[in-house]
Amino acid sequence: MGKAPVGVVLLGFLALVAGVAHLFSGLTLMGYVAFWEGEMGSGMFLWGAITFALGIAFMACAIALWSTATWAWLFTNFVAVIGLVDAVFVLLASHDVAEGLAVALLPIVVLWYLHQPGTRAVFRVDEIAD
Repeated sequence: MGKAPVGVVLLGFLALVAGVAHLFSGLTLMGYVAFWEGEMGSGMFLWGAITFALGIAFMACAIALWSTATWAWLFTNFVAVIGLVDAVFVLLASHDVAEGLAVALLPIVVLWYLHQPGTRAVFRVDEIAD
């Protein structure tokens, strides 16, 4: 486990913020209103539980990035790809290209940064692949 570069620390912070936001959104969708009005019925509890679980995954991703765990690189790639899939659903649901691109921007930046040679070296991706 090496020293995490500033970019990895910032990615971890963004993952932590996203995790907290997903936790509150999940609680709200499940009917446990935190800061705003919640919706009930029509499968909202299920989507709330999924959103809550995604929040826990984001928080685990943040901790793994900060500790430069070897599996953090792969896990963060996986979460970023889920973010891109989410951006496609936002685009289809909103019928707004700008909104879909806005949602896709952060996952694209995360994927770009994770595949830089310096970042790959921190997580020893090339050593593990050989």
